[in-house]
Amino acid sequence: MSVMLDEIKVNEFCNLIFQTIDTLGHLPISLRSKESTPTKLEKYPRLFFGYLQRYEDPKIAFSEWESKLLRDTPGDESNYKKEKYFPVLKSLEKWIDKNPEFFQGKSKKILIQHLRGSLYARIFGYLYPRRELSMIVVDLLKDKGKDINYGIENFENIIEGDERVKDLQIKFSNGEWENIVKDAKRKFIDTKKYYENVLDEKPTENVEEVNNNE
Repeated sequence: MSVMLDEIKVNEFCNLIFQTIDTLGHLPISLRSKESTPTKLEKYPRLFFGYLQRYEDPKIAFSEWESKLLRDTPGDESNYKKEKYFPVLKSLEKWIDKNPEFFQGKSKKILIQHLRGSLYARIFGYLYPRRELSMIVVDLLKDKGKDINYGIENFENIIEGDERVKDLQIKFSNGEWENIVKDAKRKFIDTKKYYENVLDEKPTENVEEVNNNE
């Protein structure tokens, strides 16, 4: 009997992985940057799949992966930055707890094989609408003569009714779109300096790395 994967749940799982990695600053701000190679985009998801393959208990695999992520993520002296990462890590951990059938026997093997084969397309599909949305906000701020703080305060209102946004939104369900907007806004705020440079038409070289590690 063949094992069938629930594609909706597989997408949920992947998006939680990508959201976690992105929140911790391990995905590029610009999909046109030198950091957007398949190797760099896939690094931490593949690491997680490796831990899942190594350990029978997915909670042990997650714990190992979480430790590696946090070690690779700079924090400030008070560890404030790392504390803000815990909610997204906890969401992924809870999903794993609620879906044990994905991580047992043949199901786990098929899941890992499937994700490794589709990973680049999935992660690019996750990032593209979120990064495109932020760049549309920058374009709209230029048109309005507004600064980056205005964009942060009015992110949702700015994109309302824009034709480019409508073209993006039509591809997703309402729930998916709400998550995309939330993720895009959070990254827009976290990487404010990068988008400020884009808005002011200043060089963005080296700014991406600084923003991701702040």
